[in-house]
Amino acid sequence: MCLVSYTPSEDGFILGSNRDESPKRSATDIITEDLGIHEVTYPLDTQGGSWIMWSDQNWLVCLLNGAFTIHERKLPYRISRGLILKELFTQDRASAFMQNIDLHDIEPFTTVIFDCHELYEFVWDGEIKHIKILDQKSQHIWSSCTLYTSENQQLRKEVFQALSKGTKASIETIKNIHLQGKIGDPENDFLMNRDQRVMTISNTIISYTGKSLRYKFTNLLA
Repeated sequence: MCLVSYTPSEDGFILGSNRDESPKRSATDIITEDLGIHEVTYPLDTQGGSWIMWSDQNWLVCLLNGAFTIHERKLPYRISRGLILKELFTQDRASAFMQNIDLHDIEPFTTVIFDCHELYEFVWDGEIKHIKILDQKSQHIWSSCTLYTSENQQLRKEVFQALSKGTKASIETIKNIHLQGKIGDPENDFLMNRDQRVMTISNTIISYTGKSLRYKFTNLLA
């Protein structure tokens, strides 16, 4: 959930997600759940919910912890952010989810949402919702503000852009960048490790071809 990339391809896009988290929260199961309008697939977090979900209607949502700047936690929170994502798939448009979802007492987060019509960046800063429609023909890269300073976020973005420049976007090329990108600091590289307490524990790549979604999930601790 802490390095997310969106790269346009010839007929759609590739979205990649590196999850930086405690090894104790390593997901091992990919489950499918019927939520009514959508049948949703996701890697199951040990605390329930997930950081990335996609549906049989070719919708996709990916979450990063935090909004624009690191925040002071105000425990207890009403519900996990990973469970909030499920609410998206009870709607017929992502715009309805973003406008109607009640986020009081929810910890700040950033989400990337694709609903077959629009690509959104939806940020909850703890007080205000921020909704931005993104250009689907441009590359977008995020790093979680809860783990990375603004300087390291920018450096990771520049490294990702340099590694992807001139390459053909595919599941394998984007996965390789997510697993091999380095800024010269093990605590802030794409595969990060901070004394085994927090580290990159999985990688998920989603490919959209305009007709269907394909995914590749890798448990990096297995």
